[in-house]
Amino acid sequence: MNNQTVTWHSDNNSIDAFQEGLQAIIAQQPQSIMILSCSDNHYIEKDINALLQNIDISVCGGIYTHVFIGKTLLEQGVLFVGLASAVTKHQFQINNDDSIDISQLIENNTALKKESSCLMFYDGLMLNTECFLDELYSTLDREMTVAGGGAGHLDFVQRPCIYTNQGLKSNIIQLITPSTPLSTGIGHGWTILDGPFLVTESEGAMIKSLNYQDAFSVYKETVENLSHYKFDQHEFFDISRHFPFGIENINGELLVRDPIVHTQSSIQCVGNVANSSMVYILKGEKNSLITSATKALEKAHSRACSYSIFFDCISRKLYLEDDFTQELEMLFKHNGDQPIFGVLSLGEIANDQGGAMKLLNKSIVIGCL
Repeated sequence: MNNQTVTWHSDNNSIDAFQEGLQAIIAQQPQSIMILSCSDNHYIEKDINALLQNIDISVCGGIYTHVFIGKTLLEQGVLFVGLASAVTKHQFQINNDDSIDISQLIENNTALKKESSCLMFYDGLMLNTECFLDELYSTLDREMTVAGGGAGHLDFVQRPCIYTNQGLKSNIIQLITPSTPLSTGIGHGWTILDGPFLVTESEGAMIKSLNYQDAFSVYKETVENLSHYKFDQHEFFDISRHFPFGIENINGELLVRDPIVHTQSSIQCVGNVANSSMVYILKGEKNSLITSATKALEKAHSRACSYSIFFDCISRKLYLEDDFTQELEMLFKHNGDQPIFGVLSLGEIANDQGGAMKLLNKSIVIGCL
């Protein structure tokens, strides 16, 4: 194999197509293999595991709602990426158990603490992602640049979704450290509709009250007053996907949080919302979302690279609908001659301006290597 990254993809969702692609990539003698496949394939787990367990080079990647290569969006099928340069894989099994000492798992991995950049594939429905990121950031010996995205299914039912040499796994975080530095770009394109509101009670990802009132009542009143939507005429998520929350940090950045379900008084988000934080209700415009993706690519391309990988939130596609193809075409146009591929993810991972690793929603993270 030469020094170029090689790819193989198919929109066929069969196990035979998976095996064909795997054999084609292995024939190129890569140093490691990245596997990105679509959740609608509905692979039989034991069939996939039998193939993975016979591979003698490092495997990484995950099952995502959609996969794209160039400007081709796959709703079914698989993409194999053969990496010519050696990578190091740091893999963590973190079950949804409060008794797990995540800090100790990281502390014991002395090699990881010295890394400067990594790609992150993880189970998007695991509960401890943000705790892991906080502990990783606090124990590193140097600043680490990270780009990643959550794997999983859009029905939010947790299933094994991370590709490993042992088979498909749940509750897994993979940190893939490449041989070349990683540069990143981040964008979301959401703007302020109203606020700020003080989070007066929250628990993890559940916002219970805003400005000392029931969170859902405040959210409902604001959205209905400032838009044509009515909550008694639509499902909650059909409206909320247009109006996420934005948490303002000390640098003035807005960290987007996706509201997905509600109770009579509270709102469940994807990602934690801290007590006493200031949040805005955001709105989106299609042009601003697409433009933000292009600006993220330009930032990621601040230096020469051999390929680009994108982690683009599935909710951006749900918002843009048919116009999502414009985003892919713009990214393809601005990428140049390097290979470009990626996934639609359940949550995205990147560094904020201060260097801390954050779980993002409704955003696009671009990594160039």
